[in-house]
Amino acid sequence: MNRASESENFISGIALTTYPQSDSLPITKIAIVFKTNAAAKIDTNTITVRFSSESKEEMSNNSHVQILVVDDDAMSRKILTQLLTSAGYQCDQCEDGGKALEMIHAKQPSLLLLDFDMPGLNGAEVLKRLRADNDPAIAQIPAIMLTGHGSEASEVRCLQAGADDFVTKPVNAAVLRARIETQLRLRSMRRQLERQNDELEDWRRNLERDLAAARLTQQSLIPHKPPRLPGWQVATC
Repeated sequence: MNRASESENFISGIALTTYPQSDSLPITKIAIVFKTNAAAKIDTNTITVRFSSESKEEMSNNSHVQILVVDDDAMSRKILTQLLTSAGYQCDQCEDGGKALEMIHAKQPSLLLLDFDMPGLNGAEVLKRLRADNDPAIAQIPAIMLTGHGSEASEVRCLQAGADDFVTKPVNAAVLRARIETQLRLRSMRRQLERQNDELEDWRRNLERDLAAARLTQQSLIPHKPPRLPGWQVATC
């Protein structure tokens, strides 16, 4: 395997070690697993993930998208950030749920990539607070949950917490990117629908205003009392 192929498949080489915990879900730690030899060695500080099928136009389309990566594991944040940056996205990152909420209120991201297992506020608690926010723009931020538990129960917990989608660790780069693009398309369609609803509401208000003006004009043309004509009785309906 050459260095390019090793870089492209690097994120699929994340190994997980699960430690049991009595009061909550197991804690999952991530370790990097790859092969090296005398002829070719990989420097983890210079690894980049490249997509051979991605065009420059696609990269420029992603450049306006801001993704917030929230994970308590520094190596996971680094790998995910490198992956997304290589795909053309802009990335911010933080290590805990409380700081993530502060960053979201200070600068709303286009999408949230959130680890499920974190000390303090875990991913589910962060999402519950996010979905309950009074600002609809914040409450509707797309969120993809990262989880090391592949069971149906964990998937249900992610979705019940308010996640739009989830990706199981070890993260597959192609799957993650596909799900990010899906959520961004849904976000764009939702915003377009909101704009169309706003335009429709403006049209309705303008129509009601025009009808009210026409009603006043018609009423001004009608006599308030029937005319008095000698020898005639006039009735109106």
